[in-house]
Amino acid sequence: MRLPNSQSSRAVIIGTAAYDVNSGFSALPAVENNLMEIENFLRTQTGLQHIVNVTNPPAAVSFGDALSSAVEEADDLLLFYYSGHGTTVNDELVLTYSASSADKAKYTTVPYSAIREDIARSSASIKVVILDCCYSGKVHGKGYLGNLADENIDDQTVIEGAYVLTATGTTRNFASASGNGGCTAFTGAFLDVLRAGTRPQDQFISLATLFPLLQARLRGENHPTPRSSGRNTAYGLALSRNPQWLESQHKRFFRNRDVELPIEDFTAIGVGYISGDSSPGPILADRMRLVAAFDDDYIFIDPDPTAILAARERQRIFGQPEGTWQEYDRNLISTGGGIWSREAPSIPISPQASVALDLHSDITEVSPADLIDAVLRAPVDVLLNGGARILIKASVESIAALSGSVDGEVHVDASSVRAAVICEAGNRIATPRAQVEFLAAGGRFERIEPDSGVGGDQNYEGNLEIIFCNTGSSIDGFVENDYRDSITRASNKYRLQADVQRSRVLRTAQRERLPGGSRIFSRLIEELRHTEKESLSEVEFPFDTEIERRAQRGQGLTTWELAQLAACEEIRLSKNLAEWADAPSRLWLHALPQYFSDGLWNSDLRDKMQKHPHLRMIGAELIARDMIYLGGIGYVKRITEQTMATIRDVASAFELSTEILGLRRIVAEIWQSSLPESEKIDLVIWLRSCLDGMTRWFINNRPRPASIGFEFNQYSRGAESIRAVLAGLKESSSSSFLSVDSGRALPDGLPSWVSDDIRFCEYWPDLLNMVDIHMIAEVAYSSIVGAYISARHELPIGRVRSALLSGFTGGRWHDVALVLLHEEASMAMRNLVLYTSQGDVLQRRLDEWEKMRARHSAWEPGSNFVWSPTWSYDLARLSILVGDLSHIARYPAWAVPY
Repeated sequence: MRLPNSQSSRAVIIGTAAYDVNSGFSALPAVENNLMEIENFLRTQTGLQHIVNVTNPPAAVSFGDALSSAVEEADDLLLFYYSGHGTTVNDELVLTYSASSADKAKYTTVPYSAIREDIARSSASIKVVILDCCYSGKVHGKGYLGNLADENIDDQTVIEGAYVLTATGTTRNFASASGNGGCTAFTGAFLDVLRAGTRPQDQFISLATLFPLLQARLRGENHPTPRSSGRNTAYGLALSRNPQWLESQHKRFFRNRDVELPIEDFTAIGVGYISGDSSPGPILADRMRLVAAFDDDYIFIDPDPTAILAARERQRIFGQPEGTWQEYDRNLISTGGGIWSREAPSIPISPQASVALDLHSDITEVSPADLIDAVLRAPVDVLLNGGARILIKASVESIAALSGSVDGEVHVDASSVRAAVICEAGNRIATPRAQVEFLAAGGRFERIEPDSGVGGDQNYEGNLEIIFCNTGSSIDGFVENDYRDSITRASNKYRLQADVQRSRVLRTAQRERLPGGSRIFSRLIEELRHTEKESLSEVEFPFDTEIERRAQRGQGLTTWELAQLAACEEIRLSKNLAEWADAPSRLWLHALPQYFSDGLWNSDLRDKMQKHPHLRMIGAELIARDMIYLGGIGYVKRITEQTMATIRDVASAFELSTEILGLRRIVAEIWQSSLPESEKIDLVIWLRSCLDGMTRWFINNRPRPASIGFEFNQYSRGAESIRAVLAGLKESSSSSFLSVDSGRALPDGLPSWVSDDIRFCEYWPDLLNMVDIHMIAEVAYSSIVGAYISARHELPIGRVRSALLSGFTGGRWHDVALVLLHEEASMAMRNLVLYTSQGDVLQRRLDEWEKMRARHSAWEPGSNFVWSPTWSYDLARLSILVGDLSHIARYPAWAVPY
């Protein structure tokens, strides 16, 4: 079984969705989706490159124009697909176009017999017709492309490789116009079955295995039962690789850049020397059955190896400085195998080797070059490359055009490589065009390299290549549009940006590690020790007693320890988020522009990436890095302790908070400013407190899991309206714009708009509550902001909250108590403004507050709780103050007698 040859196959897909007025045929908008989805599948999964797509053909001649060249050019597969209205003339199926008329069907339609005759004269080895229309079942007869006139039946039955699949059978004539995913019922089910796959042991989905699944699916949904007819070789044609088989292979090894040893034996071929490889992991795997390998000197064949014994021998040779395949113990090689020099005039082929490499049984000896060719085409799970030269080319490339090719070197086409995965531990083995061709056929590339630090920077170029290949970019487009150079430039920019961010993380961590930071880092290390033992296997961290002793001496974690802690935390977060099966795609899409340099990212790529299999992996890496960069190494640990939320809830709230406050833009401007380093770090650390607060607000006040798109649209619009009101107050020379809780003076040297954005962030305790009040009370934002300013001026809520935020010590339960008090104070402010907006009188609340103040005049001799210039912190007194503030804001005025 095989996939069709991409260069010698042709496909014609025609669909009529729109019809002329008074045609007697209703519009079929789902047909346009059919054509788009069918073409995308044929290109990306079947690997076809020559596809003619005719949407809404205006006349009958459009069918002939589309078919004529395909019929002449197709040598392997010729596929014809039609979707639209079908009807009958003299009990024969006719196909419609936009100008067809139901009343004049005999003169304004295309007889299927004309289509059939054109396809029948093609020299293509396999001819496939798929009809998604009413009355399509009428084409099934004695011939294998449909009904023929009696005099032609004998000729038709000898046509090999013909297959017809129709949306209806012979007893039920009407096809269903609506189905899943915006397609018609038949085409939607056809694609769903192909994408879902069959049993894991089947490598390909053939027409023979597809039809019973499609039939059962449509019957179960009470749609017309499809019908098929075919002859011999057509049934063995594969339309795609089986996703279930691919998944079973991918689960075994090399997932998420780490070499994961499989629980079952897997077959492999190797390219390169057995010793001296800087990334040997796979070739030393106990479960790998290495069927064949070669380097510049020798060819190794072991048709039926014993995995564990062969692995031990490879490990022995690998440990020798000059170990070669020639030193492999012949007694461990299975019957029919051996080791031969590449200088030998010919190499004998045993029956066992012939089976392992899938050679013709008549072949008894071959040249070394032909044997290497056969090894590269062998039907194995993995092709492991540790070599240094290009050996795989695209079918459209000539060997002479390959840069750096060696005279006499073997090259094979990517379409003939039968390994499921090409794992590269050396240089690239395939040209850019060959990579696209291999990926389009359902293969997979993996890059095994030593990890140089946090995250997956080493895989960046490979990830981009896979993304562009799998999002439908053609081979010619991939090369001719200079994607290779663009990817190289993007890689350099991305790695530089990642290194700069990590440097900034360490600089801020060194400042915030004392006193409270060290305690959070200590608890994070303990959690990693219990949950991420693998990540910490090569890392040594001090225990909590040592960290506490350092803190008492005014010391903290070293820079090296902080760097390792950041790396381990990023791995932990990325792993958790990547396993989030139902994560909202918007979470990742917000971060994706960071992954693509200018010129690569565009709206078309954004749309395609929403369904891309790599989206979750890349998005998880970006969100994890951003949370550490903007929130600090201990950000997620702090929030999960203070709210009991999951990492995924924190990630959703983080994305909402950063987008609404514009933190990515603000932090970038701060680091690029001319401020002294210490002032930059102070500002960034202070902004983290705003991020912490808003993250907690979303977690505690909104449903979980968060609907990111809905929440963002709702609160971002409200935030912008409040920003406009505050800007207007500033323009009117009001000091209210600056009367925020912290009273923080911003340093000179920042652009005015950055300073305004930072001031806006200081409103985070009330910002989202104001949006809620607007939605509840339907009051203008100007009135709500005015009520907040009045309440803050008359009551010490702002100073109380600021004192609470200044009191964090890193102790878990102490800090949780402060967070709860802060939230209670903010809720008191919210209720006061809400009731005022609903007609209550604020002065009544203020009178009640004065009475309560009088009762607490003995707190300090001669003092009515006078705040010092530094707003000294006292948790007991602040608790009483927050309780009193909550009391006066507890009920609406009309519900409480004053």
